[in-house]
Amino acid sequence: MPVAADPLSDYNCSCTVDYFGDKCEFQRSVCDSSPCLNNGTCIAVNSTTGYVCDCGPPFSGEACENVKAVTTLSSTTAVSTTVTTPWRCVVDCLGNGTCVGGDQCDCTEPYFGKNCTFVNTCLAHRPCENGATCVVAMNQTAAVDTVESQMSSQPTLVPYDCICAAGWSGKHCNVAVVTTDASCRQSPCLNGERCLANGS
Repeated sequence: MPVAADPLSDYNCSCTVDYFGDKCEFQRSVCDSSPCLNNGTCIAVNSTTGYVCDCGPPFSGEACENVKAVTTLSSTTAVSTTVTTPWRCVVDCLGNGTCVGGDQCDCTEPYFGKNCTFVNTCLAHRPCENGATCVVAMNQTAAVDTVESQMSSQPTLVPYDCICAAGWSGKHCNVAVVTTDASCRQSPCLNGERCLANGS
C-alpha cells in the first residue's frame, strides 16, 4: 500500500520503498538478505515479509537448498555396452521454458514457477512509475503451481502492488501529492518520510 493511514489522525504518511507502517516506522527487508541459495531468484510476494525463491534446475526447496537428482535412463547389454535411451519431457513448460532432465522447467524472465506458469507482471510490464517499487502481490501458497494452473495452456499474470516514493500516489504512482495542511506541520512521519493531510 503506497500511503500508510493512521485512522485516528487527520494525516497520512507517504513512505518511500525503504519504510512502512502508519508513521513509516518499520524498515523494509524483503529479499535484502538474499535468502535464496544456489543462484535462486528472490521474488517478493507481499509488501512486508513474504518471498518465494525461483530455483533454477536442478535445485528445489523453499530456499533452493535441495539438489534434485537428474536421472539418466540407460540399459546395459551383455557386452557391457551402455545405450542411453532418450528421455521424454513429462512436464509442459510454458512461456518459452526449456525442459531439463525430463521433469523440470528452466524458465526465462518474466516467467517463473514449476512449469513457468506465472508471469511476473512487474518484470513483464513495469507498471509502476516515478521511482516506485513494484511488488508481486500474492501469498506464498499461490506461488506453488496448482493443478488448475498446470492444466492451463497460457501463463498466468501475477497481481502486483506499486509502493510509491514520497510525493506520489495512485495504483501506478502517477498522481503527484501536494499538501500544506497544518496537520503535517509537526512532522509526525518518522525517518524523514512525507506527511499528507487527509482529504487533500
